[in-house]
Amino acid sequence: MSLSVDDSNNMPAQQALLEYAHSGHHSILSNRASRPISTISASPGSSMCHSSTALDTSIDSDRLPDYVTALGRPTLPTTYKFVPSDSPSAMIVTQYSDESEAGAKFHISVGMNCFMPLNHVTTIRRGSSPTGELVAEFEMGISEDPAMIIVGSEEITVSSVLSKLQGSRHSAMWLWSGCPSTSGLLWDTRKMPFLCISMRKIGGGVDSSTVATFTPARRGNPPAAVPELTVTPLGQDYFDEIILSLLIIERKRLTPGKSGVLKQLFN
Repeated sequence: MSLSVDDSNNMPAQQALLEYAHSGHHSILSNRASRPISTISASPGSSMCHSSTALDTSIDSDRLPDYVTALGRPTLPTTYKFVPSDSPSAMIVTQYSDESEAGAKFHISVGMNCFMPLNHVTTIRRGSSPTGELVAEFEMGISEDPAMIIVGSEEITVSSVLSKLQGSRHSAMWLWSGCPSTSGLLWDTRKMPFLCISMRKIGGGVDSSTVATFTPARRGNPPAAVPELTVTPLGQDYFDEIILSLLIIERKRLTPGKSGVLKQLFN
């Protein structure tokens, strides 16, 4: 699967990047506390809105592990699949090449809000267990209240970090503004596989790199058995943001919204 951006077919994406570079955009989650480097090393791929911490220069550099060993980051693009778990309302994101517990990246479950049964809470945890480290939660559905995201002790609205730049809900370009380390993730869902492009502001421009592609399960001949997510080595740093933004975008993309009434019902 190619992870390069086809310049000839991505002029709208390039225009969006240029507009983004000259906008006053800032990260909604930038006030989250920074995590110490020891914590970052203990959770490779867990970059949910943390910033860098200066290294102690007194450390003997000859004894430090190399970059790949320290982070446990794959050196090649890695493909993951979304497979059902033992629970009927949960799934696991796991590597194709390693379906063991060690290869599981996230456990994703969906539960009902008992006070508002038409609202559902999606919970993302690290690893294969429903009791693993909590990454984030979001609640969406039919409600007068706005769709919300919970990360740690913070609650933010989905609309404050996700915006549709162009296109219809079912085929659009979406901008996710999360970590200050990424500046933003641009999702292009207009054709398959969907592209996820990271953006970093550099001077008056934007440096962009494709960090993931996503192919949803689909009916047809032949059908796609399971959804597939391919993440580049760089994308491993933003995996939390990639999975959270993807789940929210897919929820919006697959929600009925052809009529004005239905669109008003779902938050």
